[in-house]
Amino acid sequence: MDDRERIIKVETEVASMQKDIDRLYGAIESLREHLDRGFEALRKEHAVTTRWLVGLTILIAGMFGRLFGLY
Repeated sequence: MDDRERIIKVETEVASMQKDIDRLYGAIESLREHLDRGFEALRKEHAVTTRWLVGLTILIAGMFGRLFGLY
């Protein structure tokens, strides 16, 4: 195998690796977008849950206040 053939082989392998790297970057970007959408949904659910917990805490505090005659 002469130098020219070796160079062609290396260039072919590098081109193949570059295609694989591009595919991986695309897959990573797709995964990142999917995770961002999932975390956004989780943030919304967390906000709703937090509102419910605050509301229930205020309700329970009011019931105990009423029970012990604080108001």
